[in-house]
Amino acid sequence: MTISVSAGRAGIAALAAILSVSAGTGSAMAQEAPPAGGDEEEAPIVISGERPSDPGNRGSRDPERPDEFYAVQQNDEDGTIDWQLLYLLREQNKNSVRDRYGHAGYMAQCALASVGEDAVSYVDVSAEPDYEALMKAFKGRHAQCVNSAQRAAPVYMVNAALAEMLVVNALPQPPLRAEGVDTARAADFVFGPEPESDINTVARCAVVYSPGLAYDVLFTSPDSKEERAALELLYANTPECGLSERPKMEPIYQRTSLAVALFKWNELGPLAASADE
Repeated sequence: MTISVSAGRAGIAALAAILSVSAGTGSAMAQEAPPAGGDEEEAPIVISGERPSDPGNRGSRDPERPDEFYAVQQNDEDGTIDWQLLYLLREQNKNSVRDRYGHAGYMAQCALASVGEDAVSYVDVSAEPDYEALMKAFKGRHAQCVNSAQRAAPVYMVNAALAEMLVVNALPQPPLRAEGVDTARAADFVFGPEPESDINTVARCAVVYSPGLAYDVLFTSPDSKEERAALELLYANTPECGLSERPKMEPIYQRTSLAVALFKWNELGPLAASADE
């Protein structure tokens, strides 16, 4: 399907009519916001004004989250990484999504502790990622960061966890809603070369028009009620993207898409800056 994009928000809002999202065990169809004057319980939550200046009202995130969350384990004796086995374990759902993302987060945190912001070169945000730099890094320089395959971390999750931590560490707190959006650049970024819309399309749209609300999702614990509430707030207040509520799919999948989209839109790494060239 070819999506025709016109300048302005109307072009981006075309997602509302065509978007069909599916991932994991759930799916969501794009829907219009409830009409004005409808049931108050179904109406989207609307925010006005600036984000409270008091950090206590927003919550905070320790950049060094506790190891217990990341399910730390020892490396195999030879320190090798069987990426094919990791993939197979993911496909067979041997671990919960939360466990896998926790393991990915441990790996990302370990790499950041070693090379700091230079880890931006590992993140792959291309339309057809091969994760070559990331896999090379964890097969070599960061082999000690890989836990045993008993708690498998798919490579795309490691990529997203690394993007998330780099966004949190490097990106200044953005406004809840963007002002003065370059609609031409936004349309190119949101739709990109992909022929159909999916959760990644929605995430790219969300970070363009509601960067602060998307950023705030990353300041919640994965697979928590706070994460779900932050996602609900994001979709309800970003009408340009065609969703008025959170899709019925694993929230962590939505989180990973937002992390990569924030990383790419803000051009935090060389691959992000050149991905659309």
